[in-house]
Amino acid sequence: MAQLARQHGARSFALDSATGADPRSPFFYNRVKGEVEEALRGVGFQSLTIVRPALIGGEREEFRPVEFVAMRILRLAEPLLPRRYRIVPYEQIARTLLEAAITASPGRHIIGSGAFIKATA
Repeated sequence: MAQLARQHGARSFALDSATGADPRSPFFYNRVKGEVEEALRGVGFQSLTIVRPALIGGEREEFRPVEFVAMRILRLAEPLLPRRYRIVPYEQIARTLLEAAITASPGRHIIGSGAFIKATA
């Protein structure tokens, strides 16, 4: 899709990836996310923004047992966790992706999970 968009004149691209994305990761999910990121870098967008949330917050239509348990544990432990491991509301992710695509700041931008969570006093 990214290549087709670029062929038709798109100058910017924004992607929702994941914390831990790495093409050399031993974990399938993180490896695939990293491979996608790596491939996008070669497409030639003037502006490429990659958002890497830890866990996306929000209600789901389907039940995901592992994610359900992880969300409960993270919500309880949130005050003790570094910002980069906290749940990120889906609305913030969507807003960030949309703003990145519209503003199209030149270069490659990686926005980690911690950037979404405001520091507490």
